[in-house]
Amino acid sequence: MKIDREALRQHYERLPDEDIERLAYYEANDLTPEAVDILKNEIKRRGLSNSYETAVETHVAGLGEEEKKELLNRISALACPLCGSDHERLNASKVVTVKSFIVATTTEKPLIIACPDCIRANAKGALITSLLLGWWGIPWGPISTLGSIVDNVMALNSKKYNELSSEFIEFFEPHLIAIKVNIDEVKDLNDLLETLNA
Repeated sequence: MKIDREALRQHYERLPDEDIERLAYYEANDLTPEAVDILKNEIKRRGLSNSYETAVETHVAGLGEEEKKELLNRISALACPLCGSDHERLNASKVVTVKSFIVATTTEKPLIIACPDCIRANAKGALITSLLLGWWGIPWGPISTLGSIVDNVMALNSKKYNELSSEFIEFFEPHLIAIKVNIDEVKDLNDLLETLNA
């Protein structure tokens, strides 16, 4: 399908910087070669960071499996955002807290990205809260509490696993190109997450 280069150029000119960043970091692989050229020209015209252009070029070239693995390993080597320790590699685990009161049952399932000790501490707290407060809702309290026990016991055992968890990989994989062009500038995981949410 032929694109109207001038119409596309004008469209990109009207986009705010945040949308240009989103296109560069996350959507450049869906663009036609003509749209990629127009996007790169718009990045230069605005004087935006070279990381945007690098991200576009990386999208076009693609990331190999080894490169993805290396990036994930670099992320896991950052200091723990909860305790600041860099003695153990970061991983991710879902911890589940269930609270019930007669007919109302609430379930919280945050993803914890931290060192194994901090994941275990969060899982232990969630498990205790669920065991004390989760059972009391009819009918979902007992069912949800049993599910939380399974999830939290898996998180408590996270120290035993040397591999990156599927939760860790699934969380970071969509952001790997944005991470690749920014990883050398980030100080810690919180800094990296701020970069991704900017």
